[in-house]
Amino acid sequence: GVVWLAWQGFREGNFDIIAAAAADDHPWSRPRSISESKANDWSPAIAADSKGNVYIAWDTYDRGNYDVTLRRLGAEPRTWDVARSPRFEARASLACDASDRLWIAYEEGDE
Repeated sequence: GVVWLAWQGFREGNFDIIAAAAADDHPWSRPRSISESKANDWSPAIAADSKGNVYIAWDTYDRGNYDVTLRRLGAEPRTWDVARSPRFEARASLACDASDRLWIAYEEGDE
């Protein structure tokens, strides 16, 4: 398998979520920003399934409050809003089970 890393880094005036594969010959061997918000993005969580998909979740301040976003990297890349409300939603945790189901947990608080 391939070891994947996700972290928060300061890029172009704000904090972004960055990912890379720790394999010299992998297409993702060079770090890339995966968050696209002009606002700060925080606290990445990462998990992988047995099909080669890598999932990264983070909290974003894109809409003026904390929400949780998820991106799948792999054969069919996709991004989802996991939690998008006026409430505080942050600090996601991810896990893939033996059936390749993705499980997401995050903290939730008042507006």
